[in-house]
Amino acid sequence: MSAYRGANSEAGRLADFLEAVKLGIVPQGSVLLVEALDRLSRLVPRKALKVLEGIIESGVDVVTLNDGRRYSLESIDADPINLLLAVMLFMRANEESATKARRLKAAWEGKRERASETPLTAVVPAWLRIEGTGPGRRIVPIPEHCATVQRVFDEYLAGLGLESIATKLNSEGVPCFGSAARWHRAYINKIVDNPAAKGVYVPHRYEFTGSKRVRVPLDPLPGYYPAAVSDETFQRAKELRDGGGRQKARAGQPVSLLGGLARCPLCESTMTRYSKGSGVKGGKPKLICTKAKAGAFCVRHPVTLADVEDALLSGSRQWLADCPSGDEGLDDTLRGVLAGIDGLEDAIGNVLDALAKGPSAALSARLHDYEQALATEQQRRDDLLNMLATASGPRLAKRLEELEAALTADPMDRAQANAAMRALLSGVVVDYTAGLLQFNWKHGGQSEARFAWPMEVH
Repeated sequence: MSAYRGANSEAGRLADFLEAVKLGIVPQGSVLLVEALDRLSRLVPRKALKVLEGIIESGVDVVTLNDGRRYSLESIDADPINLLLAVMLFMRANEESATKARRLKAAWEGKRERASETPLTAVVPAWLRIEGTGPGRRIVPIPEHCATVQRVFDEYLAGLGLESIATKLNSEGVPCFGSAARWHRAYINKIVDNPAAKGVYVPHRYEFTGSKRVRVPLDPLPGYYPAAVSDETFQRAKELRDGGGRQKARAGQPVSLLGGLARCPLCESTMTRYSKGSGVKGGKPKLICTKAKAGAFCVRHPVTLADVEDALLSGSRQWLADCPSGDEGLDDTLRGVLAGIDGLEDAIGNVLDALAKGPSAALSARLHDYEQALATEQQRRDDLLNMLATASGPRLAKRLEELEAALTADPMDRAQANAAMRALLSGVVVDYTAGLLQFNWKHGGQSEARFAWPMEVH
């Protein structure tokens, strides 16, 4: 988590530590060891000092291992020079981070100016690919995938719905893009809604409000990608969508407690809520495998949503009580990933310094490799942090309390209850073959609840 933006003290492991200090789990008289003060914060000195003061005023001393200095209420009150030294160290750390941020921003702006010659990033839509390496690389179409994109637009303009297009592609065995196993309504919508289909790239920049990062679109770059469809075709599809081509959700429709969580027991795909309407026999809302619903290879076996939710609510105290503990080995894994990220960021900075002295194809290719590796490690870091955040003792207990309160509230706020479940669970397998709900926790482990449902599967 970024110490420069302060996210580490709001949502990272430092936040867990500060919470544990506040709750008294870390007793007074304890000592927090850090490599240097910049590991605590790289915020502006005024805010960074508050982080340090918040720790030592709770009765916990801070010792920096790079210089062996101890920061405590006694040492700062007895010798104010220690306070001035801390401010100077925070000033230096903040300036180093600001310089690195400016350098990376300048490098990105330079790449954007050369966008017509060299792709900005190695990430392109799935119907395109990068050809070549270094400054000479270019974006080229994948003919069979571009033909599929054209077909999607043609069928959408001919009046077929997104779900129908996905089902038709699956039934005909049309290969999916990338690693996907089948076509989904959401991905068809993503294609029809993506200006990259007509060759336009919309770059973004990130702005920060405190530690919150917001993605802001910049001016589009026409002709950046090879176009799969004409501008006229894309515009017609846009007008159809804006004119009501997409089906709007009915106002007041109840939110499923398992929205975004339900999983098929046979293929592990998501299960979606659907209903034929109250006036139709068997019109109660059901859960069904999205793969089967799209006409792909899985069993179409609807499960009455009310039966599942009744079991979830009536047995909530038991499956919540069975919540497993976290995996302590994640800390070591995260430590290694963070060390790798630091090394990659330093390497990128060194290459940028070298490129500032003159162009080099070899260095540009190396920079590209480093950027890809950094993106991979940052994703690993984010995944590990999500697991660790839910596994930490006081935070886990607090979230469990919030979830139980949301599930037992009268009246229940279903959207709030679903959000509380999603904060802790990675998925809920609706195993209709055994009449079981299997709750998969983000921090590892499972718990179960039984629901009544016919066992036979057709």
